Amino acid sequence: MINNRLRKTLAVLLISLLSQIVSADELTDRAKALLDQGKAGEAFQLLDAVESARAGDANFDLLFGIVALEARQNTRSVFALERVLAVQPNNARARAEIARAYLALGETATAKQEFESVQKQGVPPEVSATIDRFLDAVDRLDTVSRTTIRGYLEGSAGYDTNVNVGPSGSTVAVPALGGLPITLSTASTANDAWYATMGGGLNLRTPVNSEVALVRTMSVSSTVSSVMPTPAWC
Repeated sequence: MINNRLRKTLAVLLISLLSQIVSADELTDRAKALLDQGKAGEAFQLLDAVESARAGDANFDLLFGIVALEARQNTRSVFALERVLAVQPNNARARAEIARAYLALGETATAKQEFESVQKQGVPPEVSATIDRFLDAVDRLDTVSRTTIRGYLEGSAGYDTNVNVGPSGSTVAVPALGGLPITLSTASTANDAWYATMGGGLNLRTPVNSEVALVRTMSVSSTVSSVMPTPAWC
């Protein structure tokens, strides 16, 4: 008799447990469906109601973290995703989502660290490309909020067969003198030479507020050649 009662009790408990699991799966499935439909706010309310009971379930916490982020509940998202990473530190999806949450909170240094950590895990190329775009966004936000100095250097080299822009012949006819031919000096005729140019510049940007910044620039350039150019008609 006791054994029969025990079996019945265990059966009832098992059925109750299974019904709770099925109900939980239906709940997360509904939340995923709402999220796919762009109804993140409704999905958040659905999961928020059971967070205290289901916190610690990594699958639930990951979904809740994503839903909260899409619903702009960024701090709640961070808390949920931190619970996932506490038990699954190599969960690339959770780390990528928490990086997005930190970025939304304006914590750019932490966001950049998390994005770079995800890339080091060997994610697919398309995921890495998406992360690169987020890292670019982080850099742009940093540029807006802090003083930056940028510079450049450039150079070129070449060979000119007429560096002084002189005539190819040694004599020229001067119309003002009735076409009298004049013999030019060697320096005045076409001269060939190697040449090189160098240049550089600095750009200093100092933000005043989120919309105004002071910008100062400086640039220099120089050209050198193996001969000094001489005006052609000297």
